[in-house]
Amino acid sequence: MNAADKTATATIGNPLITTPASHGADMWLWSVVLITIALFCMLLPMLIAIGPEDTDWLHLSLPPSPSNGHWLGTDAIGRDVLIRACYGGRLSLLIGLAASLIALVVGTAYGVLAGYCGGFVESAMMISTTDHNHVSQPRDAVAAISGLAMVAVAVLSAAFMRHDHATTGGSDNLLKVGNDLRDRACSGAT
Repeated sequence: MNAADKTATATIGNPLITTPASHGADMWLWSVVLITIALFCMLLPMLIAIGPEDTDWLHLSLPPSPSNGHWLGTDAIGRDVLIRACYGGRLSLLIGLAASLIALVVGTAYGVLAGYCGGFVESAMMISTTDHNHVSQPRDAVAAISGLAMVAVAVLSAAFMRHDHATTGGSDNLLKVGNDLRDRACSGAT
């Protein structure tokens, strides 16, 4: 048996080593999983007449159970977790799609510009994207800028949430009202 046969025999029994032929099957499998999740997130809110902010005052903090109509349960203020996960999934899928499209447009424009201009411009553009000895300062700068953008978004959303809590009383008051209603319903008092 030669060295190639030994390698082929060793890789057949090892599930961690994949051959190029299995990459296509993996791609189709994960494509089906992604499409299923996307369809689930898009269609389920249309089929169930509960919104993400609708509150079920009689079912606060329910554990997951299909028998009570809340498959993943409810949160502390009675909102259905499954519906909220679907709406969150919609947003996550939209952000992923938008990021991919932006990367496609920017990358294509960058490559077309480098190819069209040629010469020094192409060399300068390609040097800025080449990894020399595993140190790429332009890519590190882009990563730092995107990290700073995420921090800015987090700070701004925290400021807006604080403003919203100051003007509406926040979710703590809503939780207190929900607990009071639940206690009244359970005790039979009106």
